[in-house]
Amino acid sequence: MEEKPSRYHKYYYTGKGDDGHEYLWDSTHPDLVPTSTFQIESQHYCSYCCNKAYPIQANIKEYNDYTTTGYCCICDSAEKEKEFYQRIKELQIKHNNELRKLKQEYTSILKHDKQGRLDLKYKIDCKRLAWSEDSSDFE
Repeated sequence: MEEKPSRYHKYYYTGKGDDGHEYLWDSTHPDLVPTSTFQIESQHYCSYCCNKAYPIQANIKEYNDYTTTGYCCICDSAEKEKEFYQRIKELQIKHNNELRKLKQEYTSILKHDKQGRLDLKYKIDCKRLAWSEDSSDFE
């Protein structure tokens, strides 16, 4: 039995080889994420190692849709790219959670005094009304 090329390959019966099995690319693997690629004519290639990129067909199992939804590579740099974007996603989640906690912490402290605002407006309006009544006495 040959060594498994990557976690994204499956050991399928093909009728070829010593025991009739071989490892084939599993384009429906749930952990597949598109990585940086470039296209020449109709072929997609990895931006890091320039090898042919593997297709991703994320909708086969759920919708029986064989459309290619992206391309990826399994070279070390492409795997690091996936790790990079995963870490960004984790940091964004952590940041959003910390912001939510901070807002909850200060919500009770930073309450506007609506009644105080109404009282102040009432006092100013009363003074303005009294001043306008006083100034109309001179006419």
